[in-house]
Amino acid sequence: MEKDYTTSGMANCTYAALSEWEKEVVKYNKLLVSLLNDKDRKIANDAQSKWVIFKDAEFKNASAVYGNLKGTMYINVLANVQAGIVKQRALDLRNYYELLRDGERWEWSK
Repeated sequence: MEKDYTTSGMANCTYAALSEWEKEVVKYNKLLVSLLNDKDRKIANDAQSKWVIFKDAEFKNASAVYGNLKGTMYINVLANVQAGIVKQRALDLRNYYELLRDGERWEWSK
């Protein structure tokens, strides 16, 4: 953003960050499921599939809200909201992965 203070420059920067966070989601999802047994891998894959559906719906919802507001600043607000959704998922997946990678594991009693 330091190079281009225009509305489009700031939005492009935020969308570039969004793209990087999306890569982190893919990376940590793969790492996470690599540590899981078959049953838990199915649960994680289901959660990820449902998160993608949520993300797409929330992107549309945010676009509908911010698209109805006057002012170009809302272009950047929308980009930031969308990036934040993906960033949070990436951080959650990283946390899950690091917990399993570094933590002690035990079986739930049945």
